[in-house]
Amino acid sequence: MTTKKKIELLAPAGNLAILKTAVDSGADSVYLGLKEFSARAGAENFTIEELEEGVDYAHARSSKVFLAVNTLMSDMEFETFYPTIAEAVNIGVDGLIIQDLAVLTKLAKDFPDLTINASTQMNVYSADEFSNLAKIGVNRVVLPRELSCDEIAARTKIASGFNIETEVFAHGAVCVCASGLCLFSAMNRSGTRSGNRGSCAQPCREEYGLYNDGLRLREGHLISPKDRDVTDYLASLIRSGVSSLKIEGRMRDANYVRSAVYCYRRMIDAYYDGKLGKDIIKEIKNELLVNFNRGGSFTSQYLSGNKDDNILSGEYPGKYGVRIGRISRLDSKTGKVSVGIKQGATEPQKGDYLSIREKDREICSFPVGKTNLGLNGLDIKGLHPDMIKKLKPGYEVFLMNHETVIDRKDLRRTPVRITIINRGNEISAKAQIMRGIAAKADAEARTDIPEGYEGKPLIKDRITEQLGKTLDTPFMVESVVFEGDDTFYCPVSVINSLRRELLETLESNVISMFKKNYGMDYVEDSEYYDGLPEDTGEIRNMYTYPVLRLNEDILEEGADIYAFSVYDLAVPELYQKATEFVMEHGTEMVLLLPDFHHDKLNKVIENVIASLKADLGSAFKAVLTSRLLTDRKFMKDLDLFASAGTNLYSSKSLAHALEYADAVMPSYEVNVDDLVNNCRDLLEKVKFEDKRPVLIVHTEGLIPWMQSDFCAAGRNKRPCNFCASQSVFEMKMRRDGEGTALKVIPHPVDCSCSIYGKPKNPVDEIIAQEIADLGFDVICNYTILPGGQING
Repeated sequence: MTTKKKIELLAPAGNLAILKTAVDSGADSVYLGLKEFSARAGAENFTIEELEEGVDYAHARSSKVFLAVNTLMSDMEFETFYPTIAEAVNIGVDGLIIQDLAVLTKLAKDFPDLTINASTQMNVYSADEFSNLAKIGVNRVVLPRELSCDEIAARTKIASGFNIETEVFAHGAVCVCASGLCLFSAMNRSGTRSGNRGSCAQPCREEYGLYNDGLRLREGHLISPKDRDVTDYLASLIRSGVSSLKIEGRMRDANYVRSAVYCYRRMIDAYYDGKLGKDIIKEIKNELLVNFNRGGSFTSQYLSGNKDDNILSGEYPGKYGVRIGRISRLDSKTGKVSVGIKQGATEPQKGDYLSIREKDREICSFPVGKTNLGLNGLDIKGLHPDMIKKLKPGYEVFLMNHETVIDRKDLRRTPVRITIINRGNEISAKAQIMRGIAAKADAEARTDIPEGYEGKPLIKDRITEQLGKTLDTPFMVESVVFEGDDTFYCPVSVINSLRRELLETLESNVISMFKKNYGMDYVEDSEYYDGLPEDTGEIRNMYTYPVLRLNEDILEEGADIYAFSVYDLAVPELYQKATEFVMEHGTEMVLLLPDFHHDKLNKVIENVIASLKADLGSAFKAVLTSRLLTDRKFMKDLDLFASAGTNLYSSKSLAHALEYADAVMPSYEVNVDDLVNNCRDLLEKVKFEDKRPVLIVHTEGLIPWMQSDFCAAGRNKRPCNFCASQSVFEMKMRRDGEGTALKVIPHPVDCSCSIYGKPKNPVDEIIAQEIADLGFDVICNYTILPGGQING
């Protein structure tokens, strides 16, 4: 079995110790974050000094390090953080993982020899975006988790034509929302925990109630998914041409990382050795389940091309463990709990944690002390006698963790070949790295043979043995080549000293290979600073209808522009209703596209656009979508309006977006004061000669807090019939009591859903006028949902 290049195994590291664990366990690459501007701000993360130590450690062992700078940044944050990024590049990081368009564009330009990865937070869902990404300088795209194997293969093939690699999440926690499109944490409660800014509070793990016209349909952990696992699809993903398999988990502990990396390392190696089969997959899947799972199993999400209807974690949104048996006997006097271990289950060892449950209720948990095989099963000590008295035979026992141990000889090392040259009075040696990221590195060392040596000569086998004692170094001696005299008249200490000096020099040479010397001062791009518009812009209103289905009566007059969802316009009777309304009132229409969708929806979109062009002509104005970098031919002659899902957070990102879009909508997370400042800064730095810049602001109505390929109403179960009689459901967080209900909109066309909630940063007419006075044309957006009419 052949392939162009062995797939990379990419591991998470929340701190320096875990980085070393990941590399030792077999990771080809590690990704991490600094103390700021990482999408996992809750992780311990790295100081710049720890980063350098970690980078050096990884490079010496032929592993790479990717620095995640994958949050949205304000102008000032980026300019002040830029020197730190430059310092990280000089330290030797191999690449950057970036979400913000402005940050990506700037860093790709300033550091052209660095690998630039488009974060999954950029939501590169559409296959037609790779051309523009390549022009910007992107080298790799982290694909969304919602894609099927076929979609991954198709995108990988297209991307390769632009010399872009693809990366896929293989294992770990998943977001129920499409990456980059979740505002749940940012808008919920205080609104200070932005997922796009690295501090998600994970409200998806909370309990909710789902309602229909006041009637509670169900409650519980309605949007808390299980962890992802691709063991059953590993071979397909490798064959698809994907360059990297990524393990999620910068918030997880060292044993989680060790176990996950070691499991996937063995599977990948088994695949390339032609030995990957069902038995290996079953064994490793069980190890992964013990390591961490939610709800007792994993989800493959959408890899099969079908939606997993068993995606939710159930009432165990945290660590679930693996059931290993039942209590068979209890003895509080001796402190023993006897457990009948089921066949094939992992037997607990000292230090492991057990959870004892009655149905779904945990009675207790405790660390295992001594274990002994008895007449009634495995006798386990570690639980207090008073608690033992409260237990009953038959209670289920779950293994919550199991320490992964990797033999020292199996730790990752860089393979080297040593050539040793004997000239009688002098011994010299050369070390050359055989393969890996530092394959061009080498080193030399030499030593004189002590005069008057009277001991036995060293034979080649002994010398080879001594040179191979490298387990305390980053290297593994793969072969030894001898030159010169065959007889070595010297003590073994000479060979040992020569080996130490040689490998120390080699390690230093490897590390220095990756150091760079970029300037660390932020320099504004030269095309800026051109002047301000001289007159006031125009203000127009746009009514956006996320759902018309079963609610056509919410259409109302009063707007200059009407935006309708493609999900509605794909239905003939709704299409007719919307187009007749627009023609009757002499307004413009904008087509609202989902910020993500599967490929099968493309034909529907193309057909709707063709019909609107034919029926409305110039009244069909634009498409509103987050697909800023799209290059679709069927959108030709239409304006592109960049939705808030594009995540434009700063004046810099607005400026870059306006190079691609005819109108841009800032992120819903930008507060009003920052928005006005961003607009002012933008117009001070960029001159718009051809036409006035157009800004879309949200003025009134709910906004999409979450856009998900998982249907929170129907739970991916087909046919669920939930959409037949109801277009909008309500969802409430249980502990909020009478808190504001969220609106859940299922989309029958592809069984996805959107969840709408209140905005925290609406832009009223006064602020809109202030922005227009600066020189923008402004479109004020009003979102209208059933029960939320503007004039009703």
